[in-house]
Amino acid sequence: MSGDSSRNAGSRGSGDGAPGPAAAPVIAVRMEALLAWVAERVAKFPREHRFTVGDRLLHACLDITERLVEASYRRDKRADLATASRGFVRARVLMRLAHPLRCVSEAQHLHFAQESDEVGRMLGGWLRSGHPRYERHDGPRRRRSMNSASPVPLTPPARRVSLLSCRSSLRRGRSSRAATASSASSPPARWGPSTR
Repeated sequence: MSGDSSRNAGSRGSGDGAPGPAAAPVIAVRMEALLAWVAERVAKFPREHRFTVGDRLLHACLDITERLVEASYRRDKRADLATASRGFVRARVLMRLAHPLRCVSEAQHLHFAQESDEVGRMLGGWLRSGHPRYERHDGPRRRRSMNSASPVPLTPPARRVSLLSCRSSLRRGRSSRAATASSASSPPARWGPSTR
């Protein structure tokens, strides 16, 4: 049974209580898979493009992977993530160039586009999560009034109408005030146009 627990420990350590390396982020694992796929394709590029477009594409993907791994170990990730994002733009441009040069097929180009798009979405989310604009603030939100230099707290609207009440009044085809005023004197409205 003790052998099973050490196998299930994964990257946590060797089982002797010593902490192991942290698990790699999902984005880094996905980029490593894409990098391996690109390396296989670049090896099959025609000779006249393998050492120009192919090498640059491979180096761009290597740089992206390196930056993602570096960002996973740093407290301030913005610089590495921004560099990785720019590297993605370079890699996409190089792959678009490799397609008309007949270095990759249509299906391979589409596969790269889909995979790089998914990793790019992850990268964008990671960038936004670390950006100060998107971080939560502890205090209440405040705005400055036009006449004074002191901040004025934002107040919630005086009355909120629930979405459910709006939806049900729209189905009946009347406003909520008209529905309450006429409900006492007439039978409930039916679906569709009135026959009166």
